[in-house]
Amino acid sequence: MPHDAHPMGVLVNAMSALTVFHTDANPALRDVYFYQLKEFSSNDALELFNLIAFDQSDHRMEFNELSQRVVDYAHGIPLLVKVLARLLCGRNKEVWESQLNKLKKMSVKNG
Repeated sequence: MPHDAHPMGVLVNAMSALTVFHTDANPALRDVYFYQLKEFSSNDALELFNLIAFDQSDHRMEFNELSQRVVDYAHGIPLLVKVLARLLCGRNKEVWESQLNKLKKMSVKNG
C-alpha cells in the first residue's frame, strides 16, 4: 500500500473491485461459472485475523471484542479478513473503533 493511500480508500477500492466479479453487479457474468470459495468458520477467520493483525494466532485480550466485530463483519471471507487485518495492524483502539464505525455503513453481503 502506498504511503499516501488512505486505508479506508484501499478497502473501498478492494470491495469495489470485488463487485465487478459478482454476477448481480455485472449481468455479463450471469452465465459464467465461478468456483465458489468456502467461507471460513468464525474461529478460523479469527485465527487468520489475529495472525495478521497481531502476528500471533491467539487474542490480545484488550482487542478481543473489536477483533470479533471485525471478523463478524467479514462473514468468513478470507480476503476481506486479511484486508481488514492489514488495515488495523499496529493501530490503537480508537482507530479500530473509528474504522469499525465506518464499516457499519458498508454492506459486504445482502441479506
